[in-house]
Amino acid sequence: MSATNRGGQRHPDDFYATPAWCVRGLLDCVDLAHIPIVDPCAGTGAIIRALAECGLLATGIEASRERAESPCLGRVYHGDGLAVSWHG
Repeated sequence: MSATNRGGQRHPDDFYATPAWCVRGLLDCVDLAHIPIVDPCAGTGAIIRALAECGLLATGIEASRERAESPCLGRVYHGDGLAVSWHG
């Protein structure tokens, strides 16, 4: 989950999946039911799947074309989500 590498082995492209329990914990504190949700670093879709399990729809952007085009992810697009100026 962190690219700060606090002594662990660093993944070559800083890929650290967010666990579903973390997403559920966020949803316990924040109501996201009526706002658009975008995951700018979707990876393998861990956040998007966890949100879907809670009945929420999200869109993802992923820099890795291979991960973005995985048929099981659905609404994940290939691109650089950190290079976009987000506002809404």
